[in-house]
Amino acid sequence: GALQAVLTPNLDYPFPHFRFFHFFIVHMAIILTALYMTWIRGYRPTWKSIGHTMLFLNAAALVVGLANAALGSNYMFLMHKPNT
Repeated sequence: GALQAVLTPNLDYPFPHFRFFHFFIVHMAIILTALYMTWIRGYRPTWKSIGHTMLFLNAAALVVGLANAALGSNYMFLMHKPNT
């Protein structure tokens, strides 16, 4: 998801704005953290850990989807595709 966000950003703020930099820094940090844990710290994903991750992601999507429905928002783009 973070890689997809970096490759196809949906930003409301132009280049030198703080939120522009914040978006890219935060999403790149997600990617770099996974690479750091794998390459530097030596952690290796297992099928069990992938299963736990997928269960957590689906539980989080359920909670965010309910919040989106209640608030009329579109976090994680669960309600509709972005405009861009």
